[in-house]
Parts: sequence; structure tokens; C-alpha cells
Amino acid sequence: MKNEKLRKIQIVLTAALYALSCLAAYHCNQAKREPITRKAVALFDGLLMLGTLIGAYYLVKWIAAAVRSAERSGMIVGAGSGGRAGSQAPAKGKAGNGFKPGCLYTLFEGHGMLKIFLVLFGIGLFFACAKYPGIESGGIKYAYQQVMGMDTLVRDLAPVKYPGSYITGHHPVVMTVLFGLFIKAGKAVGHINWGSFALSVVICALNSWGLAYVLHYFRRILRPVYWDIVFLFFCLNPMFGSFNTFIFLDGLFAIALAVFCCLVHRVYNYPEEPAGYRWLTVCGVVIPFIKNQGIYIVVLTALAVMLLRRKYWKKMLVCLAVPVLVFNILFEGIVMPACRIAPGGKQEMYTVLCQTVANAIGSHPEILESEEYEAVHKVFPVEDWSVYDRELSDPIKFSYNPQTTSADMKEFLKAWFKIGLRYPGSYVDAMIWQTYGYYSVDKATTGWIWRGSDIVVSNEGDTISGPRFRFNDKLIDFIVVVTNNFKQRWLFSIPYSMWMSLCSIVLYRRKQTELVWYLPVVLQWLICLLSPVNGCGRYAYVVYVMTPFIMAVCLESATGAVRSEKL
Repeated sequence: MKNEKLRKIQIVLTAALYALSCLAAYHCNQAKREPITRKAVALFDGLLMLGTLIGAYYLVKWIAAAVRSAERSGMIVGAGSGGRAGSQAPAKGKAGNGFKPGCLYTLFEGHGMLKIFLVLFGIGLFFACAKYPGIESGGIKYAYQQVMGMDTLVRDLAPVKYPGSYITGHHPVVMTVLFGLFIKAGKAVGHINWGSFALSVVICALNSWGLAYVLHYFRRILRPVYWDIVFLFFCLNPMFGSFNTFIFLDGLFAIALAVFCCLVHRVYNYPEEPAGYRWLTVCGVVIPFIKNQGIYIVVLTALAVMLLRRKYWKKMLVCLAVPVLVFNILFEGIVMPACRIAPGGKQEMYTVLCQTVANAIGSHPEILESEEYEAVHKVFPVEDWSVYDRELSDPIKFSYNPQTTSADMKEFLKAWFKIGLRYPGSYVDAMIWQTYGYYSVDKATTGWIWRGSDIVVSNEGDTISGPRFRFNDKLIDFIVVVTNNFKQRWLFSIPYSMWMSLCSIVLYRRKQTELVWYLPVVLQWLICLLSPVNGCGRYAYVVYVMTPFIMAVCLESATGAVRSEKL
């Protein structure tokens, strides 16, 4: 009874948060409307969400009951067919002839992970070949250029420059070197396009293997019919196939976080198995080397599990301490200086600060004459503040002075705080514009699709070409139409994915602390709110990847499946 009362409160709060997210979007996209009109529409949206959640609450119960009944009658393959003890569902081969929902589940019983990998890799390989030589954007060109010995913008922003060394920590160093070595290898054997294509294939294989692990893991948790739906989602989703080869860094990071979620689930639900902690530690070490911010997710998630599983706090302390020791202390503190690798610039950390103060200056020019402006201009020496972009911090953040001292930053923070007290509305407005693409369904997700282009990656003029096949343009056009058509845009939207995930959590039928495995996804979404690009899909890709799993687990909790003792 207590849980039901709590769930009712959560449903109301979720609807209220949704109304606020809609209000934020209307503030940005429907400014011509009167404020009272925007508020009224947002209130209506909140009430609609409330009704939807109430309907979903009873729909989930109905679906769960229907699935249990269908399993008993043999209309669908039951939970017992996967080998889980205690289910009353008919075993494989006992429920009649013909294809039944859940049969895909049984096809992957032997060497399941390998079979899933081959299916996913085959789909991804099609996209990799269609996009030969596989060039993409999103900052990866800097990785190529650094390894090929070119001076780059990210090196100019580094607080330290080593003569003759062009690699920096702006992007993860290991990834930068790995990607660049493929390009060098391509040049050595004839053309750097071959290196770019080989890298696409390798990334496709890594992504497919990681996602195969995730699907294989959830196969042991979900009922067959639910797992079939999730599996088909990834096989038939054109966005998945495209991302599997296009966005190198962010795709790898998203899949690594998905694997990390599975390992968190394992140590939380099966805390006495030592193998789970070992693999969680290994994954926690790898993640920061794929994307620097991953160390924060690893540490915060480990702390959360430690609090929820106090009996095993020593084992979780190892999972927390080893990644910090390896990445922050050994690698960043010793290896990088020894190898003359410059640390990354700090401008990425100051996105919120520079965007809010830039918006305030643009709205209130009198700030230029205030005593605080000197402290601001010393850290961000912008000559023309009209370059401020509400949804992209690059024009301001790239003006960051790398010679900024701690004393300069201290004075800047004081000035920033005083300006915020004087013009709080400008700061709030800037934050809404900078973030609403991650939570408001009124804005389509950006950064899903990249069109290749010729990019010079060396001082000798070596160029990675854009896609060679004209078919690629038609393929990308198809994906663009599918993902941006209003009728199905919600299927390919980070805000929709985030809200479906939140609704699933609210409707979860067991102790909600069990959903600590989803925390890495939530943390990445929160980091996106501080990111330099509003509504960028590749930053929040893990939200999109993991939404089908959290929805399926919600249904599973209502169906009442019997879990196996061991994974």
C-alpha cells in the first residue's frame, strides 16, 4: 500500500515536470504567444501526461496479465523455455507448432552472444560499406590531425604546449592515438581512405559486440516476448545501423555505458558473485579512456551501489578506487606528462558560465561598463558578444584564455555571481535555451545524421574523402526523412526517450532501488545538460540505446517473471 501511494505521488510529479519541460520549449519556440497562453498550453500538456501515465499504469497491468495467460495457453513462447526455473509456462517444443512470439528468443540459446553479434555486425557492415570510406564529423578529424602532426584548435586551447608534440587530452588520448594510427596505416599501404574504412569496420565490430553482450544479458532477465521486441528494435532501426559506424567516439562510449549498466545490475542483484565485481572494475577502468567524463559516472554509480549494498561496500570501494587510480593518478598524472601530452583545455567545464554571462551581456549592454566586466573579459576576451549562440557554446567557449590563473578564475566567479544576482532572468533564459533539446519534445534531436566531406588531415595535404558511393546520399536521405517526419519523429528523439524511460521507472512494480543499474544513463543525461551543444543526439545516445531495455524491464516487473539464481 505504501508503494502504491508513493507511485501516485511520482505520477503527479512526473506530469508536473513534463508540463515544465513543455513550458520551457514554448518559451523558446513560441515567444510570440502571450505568457498566459504558453502557461495554459503547458498546463494542458501536463494534464495530458497525467492521463497518459494513469492509462499506462493500467495498460501495463493488462499486458502483463495477457502475456501470462498467453504463456499458459501456449499462444506465445513462455518464460520457462529459456531455462529459468520455477516458471509454469510450457517448455520449448511443447506449445504446438508454428512461429510464436518469443521464438526469436529460443534461436539464441546456444552461443547466443556470438549469434547476436553476427546479426548486428552484418547490419552495421552494410552501412560501413555504403559509407566508404567512413568519414564523419564530431571532432574526430582533430584526432586524425593530431597524430598526423598538424597543429589544431584543441592544441591552441591547451594550457601547456610541448614543442613537437601535437596530441592533447581534449579528446581521450588513447582514442586519439588509436584512430590516428588507423589513418597512418592507411597512408602506409596506399591511401588513408583505407585506414578510415578499416576503422569504421573495427568500430562497427566493437559496437556490435558490446550491444550483443547487453542483449544477451537482458535475455536472461526478460521474458521471451519482451526480448523479441527489443531485439527487433535494434535490428530494424535504421538509426542504430547508421550510428554503429558513423559516430566513432560517442557510439563507443554509449555502448560501453550500456555494458556498464548490465554489470551494475549484476553486482546489485547477485552481490555474492565475485566475477561481477571484477568485470565492473575492468569496465570502470575502460570507460574514462573512451570519454573523459566517464570517470564521474563510474565514481558516482559506484557510490550509489555502495550505499544501497552496504554489506558489500569493500568490494564496491575497489570498483571505485581502481578506475580513479589508473585514469586520474597514473595516466593523467604520470603517463601524459612523461609522454609530453598536453592536458585538455578547461573551456569545456565553463559552458554554463560563459553561456549565461554572454546572454546577460547581450540583453543588458550596460554590463560592458560595469566593474565586473573586466574580470569576465580577462577569462573570455570576446570582442563581439553578438557571436553568442543560444544553443551552441563554441563561439564563446573557444575564446577562453588558456593562460587564465586561479586568481583570475576566482575573480571571474565573483563577477559571474554578482551579474547573476543582478540579472537572474538572463541566466535562467540562457539555461533553458542551452538545455531544452534534451527534455522537451517540442524540439527534434539534432546531430543524428552526418554527411561525409573531404577533410585535410596532414600538412602534406592528405585528405580523407567523403562517401564514394552515390547510394550513400539516398541512404542518408531516407534516414533523414524517417527521423524528422513529424509522425514518427518521436521514435528517434532523445527527449521522448528520456520521458519514456522516466515513465517506465515510475511504473516499475518492484522496489525502485533495483533500478540503480540505470543510473549511468541518468548521469550521462545530466552531463548533457552541461554540454556545449543543445539537443545533440550523439551526446545522449546511451539514453536512446537503453530506453527499450528500461521499458521492457518495467513490463517484466508487472508480469512477475521468476529470475534465475545465477547469471
